[in-house]
Amino acid sequence: MVPLHFGKVLKANLTIELMSDTNTKNNDEWKKRELGALWRVEGRNQSFYSGEIALSDGSKQKIVIFKNKFKEQGTKQPDLRIYQSMDTE
Repeated sequence: MVPLHFGKVLKANLTIELMSDTNTKNNDEWKKRELGALWRVEGRNQSFYSGEIALSDGSKQKIVIFKNKFKEQGTKQPDLRIYQSMDTE
């Protein structure tokens, strides 16, 4: 009776390890594809997103994203507009 119980535990541990390996591989794939990150900012007049993205040459570019307030209902205009962030002094 003890060996059967041991077999179930071993099987459960093996399953957990395989799932962990799969999750690690998935995380590695997502990490390779990641371009950057954004944070929501509550501005004085409107909310927007701010962050940075990695460019193909390895450098980073700060960006801001605003809702497209000129979008007309039923058109194919974008919902959001992305801009290069300007350093404020």
